[in-house]
Amino acid sequence: MHIIEKIVPLHESHPVRAWHGVLLLILLVFAFSLNAWAKNTKGLVRIHVLDVGQGDAIFITMPGDHQVLIDGGPPGSAVPHVSALMPSWDRTLDLVVASHPHSDHIGGLIDVLEQYEVTHILKGFESYDSATAREWERLVQAEGAVVTEGVAGVRYDFGASISLSVVFPINSRSGVPSKDANEDSLVFLFQYEHVRMLFTGDAEQGTESALVLAEEDIRADILKAGHHGSITSTTPTFLATVRPQAVLISVGQGNRYGHPHPVTIDRLAGAGIPYYRTDQRGNVTVTSDGRSFSITTER
Repeated sequence: MHIIEKIVPLHESHPVRAWHGVLLLILLVFAFSLNAWAKNTKGLVRIHVLDVGQGDAIFITMPGDHQVLIDGGPPGSAVPHVSALMPSWDRTLDLVVASHPHSDHIGGLIDVLEQYEVTHILKGFESYDSATAREWERLVQAEGAVVTEGVAGVRYDFGASISLSVVFPINSRSGVPSKDANEDSLVFLFQYEHVRMLFTGDAEQGTESALVLAEEDIRADILKAGHHGSITSTTPTFLATVRPQAVLISVGQGNRYGHPHPVTIDRLAGAGIPYYRTDQRGNVTVTSDGRSFSITTER
């Protein structure tokens, strides 16, 4: 934290002394805000599934002032949420993850790269063409961040027993034309000591089956449902393998796809797994101290 000090000579006029008082008040408010923010984040991880409409955007804050953004929702939707959750003086993100190149996941990341300094970017290297994807790739190259292909074995450690580990795809897809961007979604585990959360992008049954057959340890306390709760994701075998205590569904109200599908909702209800939908609850926040977790909603 930088400390700004202004020494005002005693012979200065009253208006200057008044300005000095204003400056002092600003510094005191800044220091109070910083202290309050530090106390609020000490020892806790917060995972915010943001209400960005029909899309995905998840913002994670953690001890050590680390911040991660997973997807950015549709164009223009992520920045207002991220700005509200970050200290006003902080314009940096440790890691931005693009699960796959559909507009409802990377569209909002374009504004993020334009307005924030990003240190690391994790993304698939498959070949996919769209106007949004081309603009995203242009900004990724211009950002100057360390860009890593998302493939099983890639792991980010944030200290304090916090990590993010890619579990799918199992092999590199660098340069391979994408036949189904949803099934190309990165899947990864976020772990804080004993609490684990599985993020699935828009992964569908094919990816879920591949993970089950690979016998990956994908057990998690919390599951972010694939593809906004569609009928092609969150299959019974996958649920039985992950064994989540709660499922989070990022979905837009009244969307034209009918997400989440009633079959998926019935499946969760039948298994006794509580679920939280952004279209009904607004922002959904998971707070964890590494031993347990709680879930709160905006409404």
